[in-house]
Amino acid sequence: MDITIGPVVRFIAFPITFLTLGLFRLVLNALLLKLASMFTPGFRIDGFLNALLGSLVLTILEIVLRRVAWATL
Repeated sequence: MDITIGPVVRFIAFPITFLTLGLFRLVLNALLLKLASMFTPGFRIDGFLNALLGSLVLTILEIVLRRVAWATL
């Protein structure tokens, strides 16, 4: 789901993301995470705040993994 909807939503929301210096990207990721939880059985997120916190954790984890991947090259 995120493969098809995510890039389209991010492209449309790029002006807002640019104006907020990328912070709106966390909101977009939270919305996509909440959307994914609606369609995935056994995966549930209650509330937008939990989705936002999950989005923040996933963003930090992605940054750490990218740094580790670059360090091994």
